[in-house]
Amino acid sequence: MALPIHGDDGQIIRWFGTSTDVHEAYLLAGERERLAHELERIATEDELTGLLTRRAFIDRVTTMIDRSPRSRRQSSLLMLDIDHFKSINDTYGHPVGDRVLAVAAARLRAAVRKQDLVGRLGGEEFTVYLPHCSRREALEVAERIRASMDGEPVALEDGTVVATVSIGVTTGPASSFSLHRSLGVADKALYDAKTAGRNRTVFAGLKPGGRMPEGCVAAPDPAAGNSAGFT
Repeated sequence: MALPIHGDDGQIIRWFGTSTDVHEAYLLAGERERLAHELERIATEDELTGLLTRRAFIDRVTTMIDRSPRSRRQSSLLMLDIDHFKSINDTYGHPVGDRVLAVAAARLRAAVRKQDLVGRLGGEEFTVYLPHCSRREALEVAERIRASMDGEPVALEDGTVVATVSIGVTTGPASSFSLHRSLGVADKALYDAKTAGRNRTVFAGLKPGGRMPEGCVAAPDPAAGNSAGFT
């Protein structure tokens, strides 16, 4: 029988026993570790998009906020929704819908920073936590995401499909950032973006007593002939 020898940090540093016992114990320990990592991945990673699941996103953002040093900087949150996603599914089928979700997730990851957290809340809805990110910076990130979808159709095996996104953005003090409240405010801004015509970004600031009445539209109606810009 092989016995594990642990280091000061609790990790196994070597095994004591016959060579056969040690080899078998080593393989079993490695397999258990691999299974543990796989179970953690399944619990935290959305299978289709590779993004954080809703629960994992909330847990990791909450941990990040709790560990964040007190500062006068701001943090931001984005809520995104693929426009007319039901119509895409109904017209092209669910495999194409899955392809759109996967491509949207990839372009979303490419548009954010390494330290940002990206999650899929469910269906066609995504969210991004931007630590230490001002309103201006958050709007720039949102516009990169919006433009990445609007500027290039999703490639399929036998053609392409156009998919755009609407985005709600909110910003608040990093030291007192409330994820629960920010999700509600950003979701309302997302609703406003869809009501205003979709394929655009709307900003709503966190403020005591409710959301600010101001809005920031990053993608004016293309039919109006305006180039994209903040208003």
